[in-house]
Parts: sequence; structure tokens; C-alpha cells
Amino acid sequence: MGFAGSDTAKCLHPAFGRSFSLKRVVAPIPPDMRYEGLDAADGSQAGIVWTRLVDAATVADEKAELKPSLLEYCGQDTLVLARITAALGNNIKASAG
Repeated sequence: MGFAGSDTAKCLHPAFGRSFSLKRVVAPIPPDMRYEGLDAADGSQAGIVWTRLVDAATVADEKAELKPSLLEYCGQDTLVLARITAALGNNIKASAG
């Protein structure tokens, strides 16, 4: 589902910096959700962790150390998406009513 024309402008915020990546969108909506401090703090780092987790050459002990950081990162992404969806839904309801 996408937005066209003036509908897109309703979803823009200067803090997005012309980007709709989660890390840019999370800055203004919601402000308390951050990735700083996570072992995997961005998608590139999470991708590296994933690659090491699925690599047959990675020993079980290392996989056991890596898995929690990937779960924490993915959990944060999920929470951010849920909060953004709720915030956008509230804005849509407010503008329709």
C-alpha cells in the first residue's frame, strides 16, 4: 500500500531526512525507541550476525553468543514498526474525524 500526491506529504517529517528507513522514521515517531546500545544497532550489523549464525563453520558456542543480539535487534524493529503503525493510524483517524 502506498501513498500518492498530497497523501505522501501527510507522512513526511523533517527528521526523516527524505528517507523512510526505520532508523530515520523512529526519530520523531516515537521518540523513546532507539537502537543505540544494542550489540547489533543497524541492519548491516544484524546482517553480519545473521550470516555468522547460519554459517556451518560457526561453532555452537559462538552461535549461542550471537543469537541474543539478533533477537534483540529484530525485537526492537518489531516494536518500532508497531509504534509507527499506531502513530500513523492515530494521525489518520484524527484527520478523518
